[in-house]
Amino acid sequence: MAASSSDGFTQVGNPGSATTLAAPGHAIAGTSITVGSTSNWPTATGVIFAIDTVTLINGVEVRDVGSYTEWEGVVSSGTTVTSMVLRYGTDQNYPTGSTTRVYIPVASSRENRTVNTLLVSLDQDGSLKAGAVDNTAVLGSDVVTTAKILNDAVTAPKIDFSTFDSFVTASSNLTASQTLTASGSGTIATSTNSPTLTLAPGSYLLLADASTKVVTAGQDSSFGVEIYNLTTSAQVATRDIPNVGTAITAYLKRSVMAIVTPTVSTQYTGRATQSFGSGSTYSQVDSSLVAIPLLTTDI
Repeated sequence: MAASSSDGFTQVGNPGSATTLAAPGHAIAGTSITVGSTSNWPTATGVIFAIDTVTLINGVEVRDVGSYTEWEGVVSSGTTVTSMVLRYGTDQNYPTGSTTRVYIPVASSRENRTVNTLLVSLDQDGSLKAGAVDNTAVLGSDVVTTAKILNDAVTAPKIDFSTFDSFVTASSNLTASQTLTASGSGTIATSTNSPTLTLAPGSYLLLADASTKVVTAGQDSSFGVEIYNLTTSAQVATRDIPNVGTAITAYLKRSVMAIVTPTVSTQYTGRATQSFGSGSTYSQVDSSLVAIPLLTTDI
Protein backbone atom coordinates (compact mmCIF):
# COMPACT_ATOMS: atom_id res chain seq x y z
CA MET A 1 0.00 0.00 0.00
CA ALA A 2 1.36 3.38 -0.99
CA ALA A 3 2.19 5.88 1.73
CA SER A 4 -0.61 8.32 2.56
CA SER A 5 -0.61 11.51 4.58
CA SER A 6 -3.61 10.12 6.49
CA ASP A 7 -1.93 6.84 7.51
CA GLY A 8 -3.00 5.87 11.02
CA PHE A 9 0.46 4.58 11.84
CA THR A 10 3.41 6.69 10.70
CA GLN A 11 7.12 6.02 10.95
CA VAL A 12 9.58 8.62 12.22
CA GLY A 13 12.57 7.89 10.03
CA ASN A 14 16.18 7.73 11.23
CA PRO A 15 18.32 10.07 13.34
CA GLY A 16 19.53 13.03 11.32
CA SER A 17 16.18 13.79 9.71
CA ALA A 18 16.22 17.48 10.64
CA THR A 19 16.54 19.76 7.63
CA THR A 20 15.69 23.30 6.53
CA LEU A 21 13.21 24.86 4.13
CA ALA A 22 14.48 25.43 0.59
CA ALA A 23 13.18 27.66 -2.21
CA PRO A 24 10.50 28.66 -2.85
CA GLY A 25 9.55 28.42 0.84
CA HIS A 26 5.99 27.87 1.99
CA ALA A 27 2.97 30.08 1.32
CA ILE A 28 -0.31 29.91 3.22
CA ALA A 29 -2.51 27.05 1.90
CA GLY A 30 0.47 25.46 0.15
CA THR A 31 0.42 21.64 0.07
CA SER A 32 4.05 20.86 -0.79
CA ILE A 33 7.50 22.07 0.18
CA THR A 34 11.10 21.61 -0.89
CA VAL A 35 13.67 20.93 1.82
CA GLY A 36 17.41 20.46 2.00
CA SER A 37 17.13 16.64 2.16
CA THR A 38 14.64 13.90 3.06
CA SER A 39 17.28 11.16 3.07
CA ASN A 40 16.44 10.02 6.62
CA TRP A 41 12.68 10.50 6.37
CA PRO A 42 10.27 7.54 6.13
CA THR A 43 8.79 6.67 2.74
CA ALA A 44 6.82 3.48 3.57
CA THR A 45 4.21 5.54 5.44
CA GLY A 46 3.06 9.10 5.65
CA VAL A 47 4.95 11.38 8.03
CA ILE A 48 4.04 13.84 10.76
CA PHE A 49 6.56 16.69 10.81
CA ALA A 50 6.99 20.21 12.16
CA ILE A 51 8.01 23.58 10.73
CA ASP A 52 9.12 26.54 12.80
CA THR A 53 11.39 29.56 12.57
CA VAL A 54 14.13 30.59 14.96
CA THR A 55 16.13 33.70 15.80
CA LEU A 56 19.79 33.47 16.77
CA ILE A 57 20.34 35.10 20.17
CA ASN A 58 23.95 34.97 21.41
CA GLY A 59 24.51 32.03 19.07
CA VAL A 60 21.51 30.09 20.38
CA GLU A 61 18.46 29.26 18.24
CA VAL A 62 15.31 30.55 19.96
CA ARG A 63 11.97 29.60 18.46
CA ASP A 64 9.90 32.51 17.25
CA VAL A 65 6.62 32.69 19.17
CA GLY A 66 3.67 31.36 17.15
CA SER A 67 5.84 29.89 14.39
CA TYR A 68 5.47 26.20 15.35
CA THR A 69 3.13 24.09 13.19
CA GLU A 70 2.61 20.34 12.71
CA TRP A 71 1.82 18.78 9.35
CA GLU A 72 1.04 15.45 7.79
CA GLY A 73 2.53 14.69 4.40
CA VAL A 74 4.24 12.19 2.10
CA VAL A 75 7.88 12.14 1.02
CA SER A 76 7.78 12.14 -2.78
CA SER A 77 11.48 12.67 -3.57
CA GLY A 78 14.86 13.27 -1.98
CA THR A 79 13.95 16.92 -1.39
CA THR A 80 10.15 17.14 -1.66
CA VAL A 81 7.24 16.59 0.72
CA THR A 82 3.73 16.62 -0.77
CA SER A 83 0.07 16.07 0.27
CA MET A 84 0.56 18.39 3.24
CA VAL A 85 -2.31 18.94 5.69
CA LEU A 86 -2.01 21.24 8.72
CA ARG A 87 -2.66 19.41 11.99
CA TYR A 88 -1.54 21.89 14.66
CA GLY A 89 -0.80 25.59 14.80
CA THR A 90 -1.58 28.43 12.41
CA ASP A 91 -0.71 28.21 8.73
CA GLN A 92 1.68 30.99 7.73
CA ASN A 93 4.24 32.05 5.17
CA TYR A 94 7.63 30.48 5.88
CA PRO A 95 10.79 31.91 4.29
CA THR A 96 13.61 29.79 2.95
CA GLY A 97 16.92 29.49 4.74
CA SER A 98 18.65 27.99 7.75
CA THR A 99 16.37 29.69 10.26
CA THR A 100 13.26 27.83 9.00
CA ARG A 101 13.52 24.35 10.45
CA VAL A 102 11.72 21.27 9.12
CA TYR A 103 12.01 18.20 11.32
CA ILE A 104 10.22 15.16 12.76
CA PRO A 105 9.46 15.78 16.45
CA VAL A 106 7.62 13.82 19.10
CA ALA A 107 4.44 15.37 17.75
CA SER A 108 1.10 15.49 19.55
CA SER A 109 -0.60 14.95 16.18
CA ARG A 110 1.25 11.68 15.61
CA GLU A 111 0.81 10.36 19.15
CA ASN A 112 -2.92 11.13 19.21
CA ARG A 113 -3.43 9.60 15.78
CA THR A 114 -1.64 6.39 16.79
CA VAL A 115 -3.77 5.99 19.92
CA ASN A 116 -7.02 6.82 18.10
CA THR A 117 -6.24 4.28 15.39
CA LEU A 118 -5.51 1.55 17.94
CA LEU A 119 -8.72 2.27 19.84
CA VAL A 120 -10.78 1.44 16.76
CA SER A 121 -10.16 -2.27 17.39
CA LEU A 122 -8.59 -2.50 20.86
CA ASP A 123 -9.79 -1.84 24.38
CA GLN A 124 -7.57 0.01 26.84
CA ASP A 125 -6.16 -3.26 28.22
CA GLY A 126 -4.98 -4.26 24.74
CA SER A 127 -7.66 -6.90 24.16
CA LEU A 128 -9.74 -6.92 20.98
CA LYS A 129 -12.97 -4.96 21.09
CA ALA A 130 -16.17 -6.98 20.90
CA GLY A 131 -17.06 -7.37 17.23
CA ALA A 132 -13.62 -6.31 16.00
CA VAL A 133 -13.33 -9.40 13.79
CA ASP A 134 -17.02 -10.09 13.24
CA ASN A 135 -17.33 -8.61 9.78
CA THR A 136 -16.47 -9.82 6.30
CA ALA A 137 -13.89 -7.09 5.81
CA VAL A 138 -11.78 -8.61 8.60
CA LEU A 139 -12.64 -12.31 8.58
CA GLY A 140 -11.56 -13.81 5.27
CA SER A 141 -13.32 -16.62 3.43
CA ASP A 142 -12.32 -20.26 4.00
CA VAL A 143 -10.21 -19.59 7.11
CA VAL A 144 -12.23 -21.21 9.94
CA THR A 145 -11.05 -24.78 10.49
CA THR A 146 -12.92 -27.70 12.09
CA ALA A 147 -10.74 -27.47 15.19
CA LYS A 148 -11.98 -23.91 15.79
CA ILE A 149 -15.66 -24.96 15.95
CA LEU A 150 -16.99 -26.15 19.32
CA ASN A 151 -18.35 -29.69 19.29
CA ASP A 152 -22.16 -29.78 18.88
CA ALA A 153 -22.15 -26.04 18.15
CA VAL A 154 -23.49 -26.23 14.57
CA THR A 155 -27.29 -26.35 14.72
CA ALA A 156 -29.78 -27.23 12.02
CA PRO A 157 -30.73 -23.65 11.03
CA LYS A 158 -27.06 -23.11 10.06
CA ILE A 159 -27.10 -26.01 7.56
CA ASP A 160 -28.37 -25.53 4.02
CA PHE A 161 -29.43 -29.03 3.03
CA SER A 162 -29.79 -28.03 -0.62
CA THR A 163 -26.01 -27.64 -0.90
CA PHE A 164 -25.31 -31.34 -0.36
CA ASP A 165 -24.81 -33.48 -3.46
CA SER A 166 -25.68 -36.89 -1.98
CA PHE A 167 -29.41 -36.53 -1.28
CA VAL A 168 -31.42 -39.71 -0.90
CA THR A 169 -35.12 -39.08 -0.26
CA ALA A 170 -37.75 -41.52 0.98
CA SER A 171 -41.46 -40.84 1.30
CA SER A 172 -43.29 -41.10 4.60
CA ASN A 173 -46.19 -43.48 4.97
CA LEU A 174 -48.40 -40.40 5.38
CA THR A 175 -49.05 -38.85 2.00
CA ALA A 176 -49.26 -35.13 1.32
CA SER A 177 -52.24 -33.47 3.01
CA GLN A 178 -53.37 -36.74 4.60
CA THR A 179 -54.99 -36.18 8.02
CA LEU A 180 -54.63 -38.49 11.01
CA THR A 181 -56.84 -38.07 14.07
CA ALA A 182 -55.18 -39.52 17.13
CA SER A 183 -57.41 -41.90 19.08
CA GLY A 184 -55.58 -41.33 22.32
CA SER A 185 -52.44 -40.20 23.97
CA GLY A 186 -49.29 -41.81 22.62
CA THR A 187 -50.56 -42.60 19.12
CA ILE A 188 -47.51 -42.84 16.84
CA ALA A 189 -47.25 -42.50 13.08
CA THR A 190 -43.99 -43.88 11.68
CA SER A 191 -42.57 -43.31 8.22
CA THR A 192 -41.33 -46.05 5.95
CA ASN A 193 -37.61 -46.70 6.19
CA SER A 194 -35.27 -44.69 4.04
CA PRO A 195 -33.20 -46.49 1.38
CA THR A 196 -30.28 -48.50 2.68
CA LEU A 197 -27.02 -46.57 2.82
CA THR A 198 -23.55 -48.06 3.25
CA LEU A 199 -21.07 -45.85 5.09
CA ALA A 200 -17.29 -46.17 5.00
CA PRO A 201 -15.28 -45.82 8.23
CA GLY A 202 -14.83 -42.21 9.29
CA SER A 203 -17.81 -40.90 7.32
CA TYR A 204 -21.12 -39.65 8.70
CA LEU A 205 -24.81 -40.30 8.15
CA LEU A 206 -27.11 -37.37 8.80
CA LEU A 207 -30.83 -38.17 8.81
CA ALA A 208 -33.28 -35.28 8.74
CA ASP A 209 -37.07 -35.12 8.45
CA ALA A 210 -37.55 -32.21 6.07
CA SER A 211 -41.34 -32.42 5.76
CA THR A 212 -43.82 -29.81 6.99
CA LYS A 213 -46.22 -30.79 9.78
CA VAL A 214 -49.44 -29.19 10.96
CA VAL A 215 -51.07 -30.15 14.26
CA THR A 216 -54.37 -28.35 14.64
CA ALA A 217 -55.41 -29.51 18.09
CA GLY A 218 -54.28 -31.50 21.09
CA GLN A 219 -51.14 -31.37 23.16
CA ASP A 220 -47.83 -33.13 23.74
CA SER A 221 -47.02 -33.67 20.07
CA SER A 222 -43.44 -34.60 19.23
CA PHE A 223 -41.43 -35.33 16.11
CA GLY A 224 -38.30 -37.42 15.80
CA VAL A 225 -35.93 -39.35 13.56
CA GLU A 226 -34.29 -42.71 14.18
CA ILE A 227 -31.28 -44.46 12.57
CA TYR A 228 -30.92 -48.25 12.62
CA ASN A 229 -28.07 -50.65 11.90
CA LEU A 230 -29.51 -52.70 9.04
CA THR A 231 -27.64 -55.88 10.02
CA THR A 232 -28.51 -55.94 13.73
CA SER A 233 -31.75 -53.91 13.57
CA ALA A 234 -30.41 -51.99 16.58
CA GLN A 235 -31.30 -48.33 16.94
CA VAL A 236 -27.99 -46.44 16.89
CA ALA A 237 -29.16 -42.83 16.96
CA THR A 238 -32.33 -40.90 17.66
CA ARG A 239 -33.38 -37.29 17.96
CA ASP A 240 -36.71 -36.05 19.23
CA ILE A 241 -38.12 -32.54 19.53
CA PRO A 242 -41.30 -32.22 21.65
CA ASN A 243 -43.88 -29.48 21.55
CA VAL A 244 -46.26 -28.93 24.46
CA GLY A 245 -48.36 -26.25 22.80
CA THR A 246 -51.92 -26.70 21.65
CA ALA A 247 -51.20 -26.28 17.95
CA ILE A 248 -48.34 -26.13 15.46
CA THR A 249 -48.75 -24.45 12.11
CA ALA A 250 -46.37 -25.12 9.19
CA TYR A 251 -43.86 -26.78 11.48
CA LEU A 252 -40.68 -27.25 9.45
CA LYS A 253 -39.12 -30.49 10.60
CA ARG A 254 -35.72 -29.81 9.08
CA SER A 255 -34.45 -28.95 12.56
CA VAL A 256 -34.68 -32.59 13.68
CA MET A 257 -31.52 -34.53 12.82
CA ALA A 258 -29.65 -37.59 13.99
CA ILE A 259 -26.02 -38.34 13.10
CA VAL A 260 -23.94 -41.51 13.26
CA THR A 261 -20.41 -42.35 12.14
CA PRO A 262 -19.15 -45.95 11.81
CA THR A 263 -15.74 -47.39 12.59
CA VAL A 264 -16.20 -50.16 10.00
CA SER A 265 -18.17 -50.32 6.78
CA THR A 266 -21.83 -50.46 7.91
CA GLN A 267 -25.30 -50.41 6.35
CA TYR A 268 -27.90 -48.12 7.88
CA THR A 269 -31.55 -47.27 7.44
CA GLY A 270 -33.75 -44.68 9.13
CA ARG A 271 -37.29 -43.47 9.73
CA ALA A 272 -39.24 -40.50 11.01
CA THR A 273 -41.67 -40.68 13.94
CA GLN A 274 -44.55 -38.50 15.08
CA SER A 275 -46.53 -38.83 18.30
CA PHE A 276 -49.69 -36.98 19.30
CA GLY A 277 -51.64 -36.19 22.43
CA SER A 278 -55.27 -37.05 22.93
CA GLY A 279 -57.61 -35.45 20.40
CA SER A 280 -54.87 -34.26 18.07
CA THR A 281 -55.56 -33.70 14.40
CA TYR A 282 -52.39 -34.24 12.36
CA SER A 283 -51.72 -33.30 8.79
CA GLN A 284 -48.47 -33.82 6.86
CA VAL A 285 -48.32 -31.27 4.09
CA ASP A 286 -45.46 -32.99 2.29
CA SER A 287 -43.29 -36.05 2.83
CA SER A 288 -39.52 -36.03 2.81
CA LEU A 289 -37.12 -38.08 4.89
CA VAL A 290 -33.59 -37.06 3.88
CA ALA A 291 -30.58 -39.30 4.42
CA ILE A 292 -27.24 -37.65 3.65
CA PRO A 293 -23.98 -39.63 3.62
CA LEU A 294 -21.06 -37.31 4.27
CA LEU A 295 -17.32 -37.57 4.29
CA THR A 296 -15.67 -36.23 7.42
CA THR A 297 -14.40 -33.26 5.41
CA ASP A 298 -18.01 -32.27 4.61
CA ILE A 299 -19.10 -31.56 8.18
